[in-house]
Amino acid sequence: MYNYIIIGGATCGSIVANHLSELSDVSMVATEAHTLVLNNSKVTDINILGTLPVETLLDWYYKTVD
Repeated sequence: MYNYIIIGGATCGSIVANHLSELSDVSMVATEAHTLVLNNSKVTDINILGTLPVETLLDWYYKTVD
């Protein structure tokens, strides 16, 4: 049984988990569904930010509605 379940262990989720881990009376778990993508220049190259194709594995094929 956990006091907190953090869904998404990326940047923000990791920050929240770090702060919660400082509390001795709190138990929590953090999950992240992505695979490690640090070797993918489409993720790490800041110069191409905003130019990536959408609906790919990197964005879980997320679609929006007009």
